[in-house]
Amino acid sequence: MHRPHLGARRPRGYGPLFLTVLIAFGGSLVALGFAPTFAVVLLILVGANALGAVTDVLAQTLIQLAVPSGLRGRAGGAWVVSIGTRRSASSRSARSRRCSA
Repeated sequence: MHRPHLGARRPRGYGPLFLTVLIAFGGSLVALGFAPTFAVVLLILVGANALGAVTDVLAQTLIQLAVPSGLRGRAGGAWVVSIGTRRSASSRSARSRRCSA
């Protein structure tokens, strides 16, 4: 069975798009801090959530395209652990603030 070279599949065009969406997502979070009314906050949150969803889709697409099949499980696992670590660290700090108050 012929196996393609590990570097044969290269994602094209997704990297700059991913970076653009990440910058837009960060910009929407900054704009959230300057929102004058609750209605504007809601509109910005809708946009930020949409950009966050696109970021997740692009990240998974890049993992599928750029990582060799034999390493995809490890790469996907590392991605999930890094997201889980951030969420659990923030929830731990919130719990510790409640307990110390």
